[in-house]
Amino acid sequence: MRVSLPTAHLIDAEERNWDMKEEDHCRHDQYVRQVIEEARREFFLSDAADRDEIIGDSFAHG
Repeated sequence: MRVSLPTAHLIDAEERNWDMKEEDHCRHDQYVRQVIEEARREFFLSDAADRDEIIGDSFAHG
């Protein structure tokens, strides 16, 4: 299974500032999307992501 890296966007109505491109997850589509949505609510993509730093260091717990 392949999942794209998070992509930053302007803060939306739910105060999220990133999303992940839809990929072909076969039968896992709904589950993977649910996990992504939960992570989007919990984590805020910091400015460090714009500098291409390691993605694990680019999240600031929200």
